[in-house]
Amino acid sequence: MELTTDAVCRAGQTSQGHEMDATKETFFQVIRGSNPFDSKRVTSLPDENDSHFVDVEEIHATYLERLKGWTNDIRGADRSLGVLLTGNPGTGKSHLLARYCRWAKKEKTAFYVYLHNVMASPEWMSRHLLRSVMSALVEGRDSFDDCMLYHLVHQALKTIIARQNLPRTLNREVARKAFVTAMQDAGLRPDRINAQIITVLFAFFEKINASPEVKGPAKAFVNNVVDWLSGNSISEEAAQEIGLQPQSDDLDEEKLIRLKDEHHIEQVLLVLGSLSGIAGRALLICLDQADNLTEAQIRSLMRFLHALLDSSKHLIVVTSGVRETLISFLDKNVITEAQRDRIAEQHLELPLVPQQQIRKLLAARLRRVRQRFQQVAELRLHFDAHAYFPLSEKEYEEQFGSYPDVRPRQVLKWASDAWETERDRLQSLGPDQWLKLWDLGTSDPPVDDKRTRDEIIDAAVNEALNEAIAGRLDHPGALPPDADNLATVVQQLARHCIGRPAYTIQSIVRIEGRLPPYHLEAEEKESKSGRKVTSGVAFIATNDGRSSVPALRRLLQCPKALDHRILITDEERAPLPQTPTSKDLYSDLVRLKSSRFLHIKLTFQQYVELDSLRSVIVQAADILIEHPRGSFNSLTPEEVAESLHRQNRLVQHPVLQELLTEPTTPIGPETPPPPTEEEVRTIILGNLGWMISITTNEVTQAALQNTKEVRAPFEAVHELVVTVARKMVGENLLATKDHQNGLLLLQP
Repeated sequence: MELTTDAVCRAGQTSQGHEMDATKETFFQVIRGSNPFDSKRVTSLPDENDSHFVDVEEIHATYLERLKGWTNDIRGADRSLGVLLTGNPGTGKSHLLARYCRWAKKEKTAFYVYLHNVMASPEWMSRHLLRSVMSALVEGRDSFDDCMLYHLVHQALKTIIARQNLPRTLNREVARKAFVTAMQDAGLRPDRINAQIITVLFAFFEKINASPEVKGPAKAFVNNVVDWLSGNSISEEAAQEIGLQPQSDDLDEEKLIRLKDEHHIEQVLLVLGSLSGIAGRALLICLDQADNLTEAQIRSLMRFLHALLDSSKHLIVVTSGVRETLISFLDKNVITEAQRDRIAEQHLELPLVPQQQIRKLLAARLRRVRQRFQQVAELRLHFDAHAYFPLSEKEYEEQFGSYPDVRPRQVLKWASDAWETERDRLQSLGPDQWLKLWDLGTSDPPVDDKRTRDEIIDAAVNEALNEAIAGRLDHPGALPPDADNLATVVQQLARHCIGRPAYTIQSIVRIEGRLPPYHLEAEEKESKSGRKVTSGVAFIATNDGRSSVPALRRLLQCPKALDHRILITDEERAPLPQTPTSKDLYSDLVRLKSSRFLHIKLTFQQYVELDSLRSVIVQAADILIEHPRGSFNSLTPEEVAESLHRQNRLVQHPVLQELLTEPTTPIGPETPPPPTEEEVRTIILGNLGWMISITTNEVTQAALQNTKEVRAPFEAVHELVVTVARKMVGENLLATKDHQNGLLLLQP
């Protein structure tokens, strides 16, 4: 077996385009079509070459250095570490974690997983955490031959081979034996489950190494490995194929094979931690926004993490969230003292950022623009005379100059709005007159926003929602297909609609029990007749044909009288498996006369939108508005939910529409129009005027933020952006590469 050491270059991540000419006209194009301050929140971990990610080394430098030091300690020590990271909203917790993960990747000190808003029912929290970790390690199964799990096993195996002085090219059995022996020497308990985990990890690596394209039977094999390691159910035949030797107690209630309890789930993470140690690194798991969990969810998660940290080696778990909420969990004993001692063995409390560092942050956001156009003769004087050109230093001083310490997000909000103001002035005055006013050192005084508070809130909520959607679309591995996660998210969103006149929903409850016929039961009151309507909602998210059969059978054979039996699947990533038995059961559901059967097939975009809708509500404190001028305020969950109701954002989603209206009818005005093609072109050219690349998801986000008006849904705008980008390729204005759920746009 030949070990592959050459790195695989994934399309779009390291490709370079050619810079456009730096001219005065290009500079105006940049102002019209881009905004260096658009990104004010970290909604996912940015790529290593992300053009939007800006780092000011001095900001929270002491805290980053502590994280680095602890990581270097843990990767060489037979122990684990829990770190609690707290701070007020907008102080830079998520940004610090992003910098930390980027450092770990660059310096090869840790294999990392960054999880934003882990969300599941309390009893499924540990399984969902494992599923999320595995999904991130295989990057949503997008590219197995270059995923982090492959590199983890590969690096460990290379280290093992070097330590044992084995030849670089060796047969499978010698490599497997060396791998197993090294794992046993790492101090793992010599039990059957650990042996099985080690076996399938080697099989995962071997299969990909032999078939890098991972197609056909090879892909089915690797998917089964990842499913089992993720805690998903697979058939007994699939288990045997990947090298497991299942016993009778491995079978669950549905006669399928899966990790049966929290102890087995924990063992997968223990093995991954030990494997990371062999590779000379730590395993880093960052759990951001943990303050958004309920007390029951936190209790379950902390219990599992406590046991995991007690048993693991070379593992660091960083739990991050708003200080007030996490401390209240401690004060109310939701997190016990023993759990706190392990999970918060080290505690970092982020303060506000000193004024001098905030100024550097503004300069850093503008640096690429300044560097790009500094030598343009007509612009050089402005860059030399004004540190924040084209923004007003005077207005910054009026807003923030008197404060010794500031929240970064508050300043970025001001800067984003100030950039848009200059864009409006440029459009109104024309380029020459606008630049002349800068020559005279004059500008129009700031004008108060004439919109109502509700209109300002709606725009801010839309911005946060679109930013969340774009981040999740660009990093699908952080949101794996998960039936329990979907059920939990849908229930939380539907609860915000109970008792409102616009909706018919009266209640929505989770069906408890070991094998319930469905996940959720919703009760509605028909709008005209007042008749009670009951729906049973089942979620299926599996790639294994055998594992879908029991769920379909339970939904079909449910004895309760239901008006609607609703099946919801992640049809893009985990379509309903088509086996003979599942087809028969599905046909029987369709033919039911006692109740209406509906199958809602979610696209990944629709899955993402559900999670994003939930996240903007629970993360309301991260959304800032300025009203009246000069007064910045965070929103509350109630204000965000009210805004989503006003805009009909909840009822427009196909899942929620089915549960919120009876009979099911669209509510609200017609879908707003998308941006024009010309607007999209302006945004693309404006961003490529100072950046090497930008994704179509980022262009869509910018298009939706480029106006104070409510725009069409993200998916519709993204479709337009892709269409326009392809036209521009034909005009030789840009180049494209496939990238996650869209395209990467490059300078031609």
